[in-house]
Amino acid sequence: TFENADFIRRTMEKFTPEERHFCQMRFIDDKTQQQIAEELGVSQMTVSRIEKKIRNKFKEEYLK
Repeated sequence: TFENADFIRRTMEKFTPEERHFCQMRFIDDKTQQQIAEELGVSQMTVSRIEKKIRNKFKEEYLK
């Protein structure tokens, strides 16, 4: 819905460029954690931690 899209846009404005790029790869381009890890040259566990951090940022914004 429009409200959800607006919330996502406002929240992502607070993200670093790297976090926005990660969101693009993971949620728009629908890449797996392993694909992102290979592209960034990091472990899949690192990607999992980044994703958890981003999900927590969304949750914090939602609960405000």
